[in-house]
Amino acid sequence: MSSSKQVAVEAMEMLDQLDQDAFEGDAILREQALAKARILCSRLETPWDSKTRMIWLQPAVNAAIKTLLQLGAFACLNNDSEAHTPEDIARQCDASPELLRRLLKLLASTNVVKEVDANCFAATPLSFALQKPGYAGGFVHLHAHVVPTMTKLPDYLSQNSFKNPSDAQNGPWQYGKGTELSFYQWLASHREEGAAFNALMGVLHEQSHLSWVNIYPPTNLLHDVAREAAVKPLVVDVGGGIGRDMENLRQALNPKTLELIVQDLPNVVEQGRALHPEIKFMGHDFFTKQPIQGAAAYFMHSVLHDWPDDKALEILYNLKAGLLGSTILSMMLDFAAAGVFSASIAAGVGRHIKAIPPQHIPSADKMAINATCVSFFASTVTKIAVASLLTRIFEPSRRSLAMIWGLAFIQSATTVISVIMLFTQCTPSEAAWNPMVHGKCWSPHVFEEWSIFASALAAVQDLVYGSYPAFVISKLNMEMQKKIALAVVFAAGAFFYPAYQLLGMGPNKVIYLTEQTAEEIHIEQQVVLEDFEEIAKF
Repeated sequence: MSSSKQVAVEAMEMLDQLDQDAFEGDAILREQALAKARILCSRLETPWDSKTRMIWLQPAVNAAIKTLLQLGAFACLNNDSEAHTPEDIARQCDASPELLRRLLKLLASTNVVKEVDANCFAATPLSFALQKPGYAGGFVHLHAHVVPTMTKLPDYLSQNSFKNPSDAQNGPWQYGKGTELSFYQWLASHREEGAAFNALMGVLHEQSHLSWVNIYPPTNLLHDVAREAAVKPLVVDVGGGIGRDMENLRQALNPKTLELIVQDLPNVVEQGRALHPEIKFMGHDFFTKQPIQGAAAYFMHSVLHDWPDDKALEILYNLKAGLLGSTILSMMLDFAAAGVFSASIAAGVGRHIKAIPPQHIPSADKMAINATCVSFFASTVTKIAVASLLTRIFEPSRRSLAMIWGLAFIQSATTVISVIMLFTQCTPSEAAWNPMVHGKCWSPHVFEEWSIFASALAAVQDLVYGSYPAFVISKLNMEMQKKIALAVVFAAGAFFYPAYQLLGMGPNKVIYLTEQTAEEIHIEQQVVLEDFEEIAKF
């Protein structure tokens, strides 16, 4: 015997001794061995072997399993530890013994059942598992949805010029099933197939080696007892199926005074209520506006990958009211400020006063002042949104919480004072934007000094908000590269809205320019113009 053949014989003897128990519960090592075993099979198979397995064997095995599930034959086979003949099973399942013999022999050849003697069959771990609703539901799903879709997929692609499918209402599934309904709409109107699919999704989550609560510490959702008493609900699981993820959270956190809400289509939540009575279920279509506002977190697991990009964005868009209320307000204020600034620039703000028609000066300056006020509030709301985000994500201590919200309060007060100053700098107020109105105005130095103070405060706030995440992230147990990346991302978000907005609080500088030298006029005119143009971009 050659040395290579001897190695093959010894390897086969070693493989005979290998089973799941050999890995002593190490799931990762077992999966690595399984992957190598599959690679080994691909090396040992000839093209003919592979074709036979793909075309003849596997479709027949799937059909045989589905047939025995319909007959209840696995329950008959699994009800004790003894072996059974096809005749024994036939008497309990009302089926032909000869048919059962053919089906069981096929399944024995693929180790779904075990043939312990001629025409005598016994259960295996797989045949026991096939009795569970999730496993059985997988074969209902296979024959009801996967097979029709995959069978007609080549024709669908051919008729659509081999373009990547991107229409959720007119895709391969609709073509294969001959329906205009989406997959989930179809499940809602077919209770048996819907229940089977939900059971399949449940067992998929059960088989995951790592629950999401082991990845993201659920205690981060609770800052302290006061927060627990104040926030309801705690988590909204959007498209949460029958509630497996929220059940994991409930067991890990046991939030007695808080609501855990699972949202899905009515036919799904009906099934979930029966399984998890401690969790609140709500019928909701995530293509409509999120009805629950102010939850500590909105959770999605295996949702967005089911939809093309436009539909995924629509799902997220419908969540934004609950998630990003202050951020959306800030964006709206920014857009409003940009619009008013643009209009004031078109009217002449930024140009030398002599280049502006006299009749346009009052309206241009007034629009600039109004736009400045709006931009102040946009900046303030943005800072409040950042403070809220830091509070929710990083669970700050009481001292850090006081620092974060103290800065937000001081900055808000500064904004209010700045707006008041804009409209009280002159007596009467109209004199601030209309040079034709004679009045008494403060010295420009008042605004310069206040702007320096307000800008310094904003810079300190940005520095604190940008560096605080890095301080917290540095304590996490993760690779240094990931720490740096996360810290940079959070810092970029905090610094995105620059403090220069407060520097532009004196649009009436255009009027004061006439009191300076021609050279100073030209220089400051360009500075003011650039300021306005930069602000208008936002």
